[in-house]
Amino acid sequence: MIRLNLLPYRERRQGQQRQNCQRWLATLLAVGCAVALGAALKLEMQHRRQHNRIEMLQHAHSELDRQIIRTQELAQQNQQLSAHLSQLEQLQQRRNDTVKLLTALALHTPAGLVVRSVRQDAAQLTLHGHANSHQNILTMLARLQESDAIGAIQIRQTRQNGQRLNFIMTAAILDSEAIQ
Repeated sequence: MIRLNLLPYRERRQGQQRQNCQRWLATLLAVGCAVALGAALKLEMQHRRQHNRIEMLQHAHSELDRQIIRTQELAQQNQQLSAHLSQLEQLQQRRNDTVKLLTALALHTPAGLVVRSVRQDAAQLTLHGHANSHQNILTMLARLQESDAIGAIQIRQTRQNGQRLNFIMTAAILDSEAIQ
């Protein structure tokens, strides 16, 4: 019987299988490294993109914060200007009321009576003057009482000064818009 030596063939086949296994391992190792490197690069790109988004959002947020602060400042300025405007309107109205009051007093003042001073404290009016007779003072008193804007008229003092009568009269201003 012929004896065949199968060992070199087996050794060659085992060597070839080892080489194939090593090639597969090297290939798989290379593919694994490539996949790991690709995954790491992808994660890094996602991280950068996320970081850029966060920076963009923070910038937009800070810009919106500045706009909100500016809007609040403008609202506060608007309130201040509105308050100032209302004060100016009140002053203008008081100025007009004073002119209307003096015009009404001039219209209600009879001949022979002179008003030397007019003093207004809030809604209280004090008139100082002199007249030729008691009749002139009573005529002015009656005319002022007929007025819708002036009420609670009182003669505080009358004093004879030579031929003239000095008087002090007080009145309450009821409605400044009714003064004509």
